[in-house]
Amino acid sequence: ARACDCRFVVVPVPPRGNLHGSLRALHEAVGETSLEVIDVVPAMRRALAAQRRSPAALHFAHDAHLNAFGNRVFARAIEDAIDWEAALAGPREDGQWPGSPAAR
Repeated sequence: ARACDCRFVVVPVPPRGNLHGSLRALHEAVGETSLEVIDVVPAMRRALAAQRRSPAALHFAHDAHLNAFGNRVFARAIEDAIDWEAALAGPREDGQWPGSPAAR
């Protein structure tokens, strides 16, 4: 990411039946790192509550993938998590992106 002046962000996709499962698996696999991770689960839970839907509504009935509704909720959660002003401004002179764990 540094070589191309890009920002690398990981967004675990919540699995069916355990919305925090992918996030936990990521933390178990890589431990404490400077990876920037967006946890979409709180925003997805708020969206589900606002529409009075259960987490099961996010995935296909016979498949573990997000369905159209789930993809919309997932995308909106990512969109809401991004600091667009900082993202559009680009990296600072020291090469760190504002708001990234390494820049704090």
